[in-house]
Amino acid sequence: MILCLPPFVRLWRDNMDSRPIGVFDSGIGGLTVVKEIMEQLPNESIVYFGDTARVPYGTKSKEAITRYSFQCIRFLLEKNVKAIVVACIIGTESTVSSGAYEKEINVINNDVKMILKACPLFVPIVEEGWQETEIAKLTAREYLEGLKKNGIDALVMACTHYPLLEKTIGEIMGEEIKLVNPAFETAKALKNVLHKLNIHSKGSKQTVYEFCVSDNPVKFKKVGENFLQNPISYVQKIDIEKY
Repeated sequence: MILCLPPFVRLWRDNMDSRPIGVFDSGIGGLTVVKEIMEQLPNESIVYFGDTARVPYGTKSKEAITRYSFQCIRFLLEKNVKAIVVACIIGTESTVSSGAYEKEINVINNDVKMILKACPLFVPIVEEGWQETEIAKLTAREYLEGLKKNGIDALVMACTHYPLLEKTIGEIMGEEIKLVNPAFETAKALKNVLHKLNIHSKGSKQTVYEFCVSDNPVKFKKVGENFLQNPISYVQKIDIEKY
């Protein structure tokens, strides 16, 4: 989900909007979306918030998830963001049980046949940095070979952690099955929206990447650098209950 907040005052003749993009997630997985935004929109600054104190959202009630989400949004609004990307607010098994992908795909084409599969062990594998190990390959084979035998032609990696397993998943599924990376597609959609509204940054200012969490910034920094394949200089802990 992408929410765009148009500026109230235009201060630059070329309509440049250097306000940052806000991204939030229930934890660390949304950094795959951040990585894609960095690559596709290199002139944009980013504020990321991971609600690490209350992860996972998927085990919480709808009311709790709604409250948490609005707290995250209010925090990002204080950072004067121009757009907010909701990277992921539910767990992998909840994604499957919610039927969210089925509903959206059926809006486009209700003749598409879908097979849903939760792969919860992928998350700890990625957070341990084991995405290209034999453990990852064995787990992927156990989860995915049944899908391959069913003759699927595309596989949506429907969790923010899963794009880091793209190489391993690709080896198991083979070249004939297309892998869809939602992080890439989200960044692509964001880019289109920013340009359509003419609120993209044209790069006259240095980009700034700010990372905030509600708990355990040390672990976030360690795991986050694996996600981004880049160093994180500082992670700020904030009290999200204030928002």
